[in-house]
Amino acid sequence: MGDEAIGDVSALHYSAALDTPKNIAFVKEYRAKFGKVPSYYSENNYTTAQWLDEALRRPAANGPDRKS
Repeated sequence: MGDEAIGDVSALHYSAALDTPKNIAFVKEYRAKFGKVPSYYSENNYTTAQWLDEALRRPAANGPDRKS
């Protein structure tokens, strides 16, 4: 989007303009890799991958019969 989006208020759950250290790093790395600003779809996929990675690293996620 261009200037027409300036000042827009949205009910979406993510904005690349979020001013936190983690988001600033995410946006910088995303732009370097893909050449554009991440959308809420990008953030959804990134966050889901983080959740899956964390869950699979926990011993309980491997089932009661598996040795970790």
